[in-house]
Amino acid sequence: LKPETVRLFTTRQVNLARSERALGYDMDSPYSIRGGLSYGSFGHTSYTGTSLWIDLRTDAFIILLTNAVHAKPNRWDVIPLRRRVSK
Repeated sequence: LKPETVRLFTTRQVNLARSERALGYDMDSPYSIRGGLSYGSFGHTSYTGTSLWIDLRTDAFIILLTNAVHAKPNRWDVIPLRRRVSK
């Protein structure tokens, strides 16, 4: 992608108070899996637990493929897992 496109993707939306998102990408929401990655890293998380996180400063890309929809007893355990993977 062109640098201008990446910059557009990672610009926080100014029309929202304390914006945590940028054009569909998560920057620092409660679902963020930034963990030990740089401030300004960004990504996307899905309902099934799958996630993609990109840190352009360190050239790190974290891709986690899961299917937490049917996980027992609590599918939301995937959120701490995402953070542990990104440390």
